Amino acid sequence: MSTCNYCNKTFTSKYILKTHLERNKKCINARGLEITSQFICKSCDHVSMKRSDFQIHLSNCMKYAIDLEKETYEKKIVEKDIHITKLEQDHRDKLSEKNEYIAKLEANIAKLEAKLEKFENAVVTNMAATTHALEVKSAKASQAPTTNNTTLNTNITVNNVLNLSQEHVKKVLSERLNYNVVYAGQAGLATFVFDNILKDSTGKLIYRCVDASRQMFEFIDENGDTVRDMKAEKLTQSLLKGDVIKLGLEAAAVGWNTENEKLNTERVGVFGPKVNEYADLNRNNTVFRAKVSSLTT
Repeated sequence: MSTCNYCNKTFTSKYILKTHLERNKKCINARGLEITSQFICKSCDHVSMKRSDFQIHLSNCMKYAIDLEKETYEKKIVEKDIHITKLEQDHRDKLSEKNEYIAKLEANIAKLEAKLEKFENAVVTNMAATTHALEVKSAKASQAPTTNNTTLNTNITVNNVLNLSQEHVKKVLSERLNYNVVYAGQAGLATFVFDNILKDSTGKLIYRCVDASRQMFEFIDENGDTVRDMKAEKLTQSLLKGDVIKLGLEAAAVGWNTENEKLNTERVGVFGPKVNEYADLNRNNTVFRAKVSSLTT
């Protein structure tokens, strides 16, 4: 048995001890000698004089194997952290881009809403001015001498004039409106108006949609002037003034107030939503004007 005087390790032979003294970095440094070899194991301080010996040592050194595994694991951890950091940064970048895009959209929406409001105000102002002008012309016409412009029937007058007076519209509704029209909702009312108010005695259409995308309509009034009707507002108002809702609900009641209670209940369940849509004409005429547009285009 041989013992190293510098590190107190014991070896089975002097040859192994000699090899230890030549190749152990700690012992070489303890003797004040300079290490000339570049093949030094960082894990156990073993010094090899040849590359081949050094490779053999590394393949058998447990400390080196453990350190290598640890280094590989730590490298993977670092790479994973870098990857996670990159993903987080990408997420922040995308979120920032999304927020910028949303901000731009909101700004564009605000601009469009401002333009729409300006346009609507202009339309309302124009409609108000047109209404006032028509009222003035109507007042003048009422003071003028009576002409030969006589009524042909309950629908229209001569010269393709559309009569939207309260008296005329109410007369048509009172005489011809029935529960079948009301049960079809606003679309049914639009078809009724198309057949009974918007045509002359020859069946010629005297109320036309001139711009389907904007739902702009056009007709000739009692003064012979061409009038534009945005979203069928004038037509709708003439119906409302003619008690279209009141007369329609009365007609609907006639339809389901029979002696057969089961039939009454079934009719209310089936046609109730359409009757409610009909009754909502004074608040929302969307379905009505869309149907009129399709019929008069």
